[in-house]
Amino acid sequence: MTAAPVGRILCYRRPDGRPRRIRRTPGGEHLRALVTGGAGFIGSTLVDRLLAEGHEVTVVDDLSRGRLENLASAREVGERFAFHQTGLTDPAIEG
Repeated sequence: MTAAPVGRILCYRRPDGRPRRIRRTPGGEHLRALVTGGAGFIGSTLVDRLLAEGHEVTVVDDLSRGRLENLASAREVGERFAFHQTGLTDPAIEG
């Protein structure tokens, strides 16, 4: 999936080339994003981009393939970033 800024909208492309858009909320406020697999190469790049745009980001990753080192710059951001080392199939997440 490729991303390109289009004004104040970040536009992502689906594998078939059709655009998929992620927009800011109507008042121009920042989004709260959940990124699964955010410690991988692609996920961490997305996390960095979202944080650079000023969004609040939560990452869920079990680190089976990703590396915590990929999130080094994100971890320095502070309160706008949170990391949870768990898998989405973990029973603790159900609720």
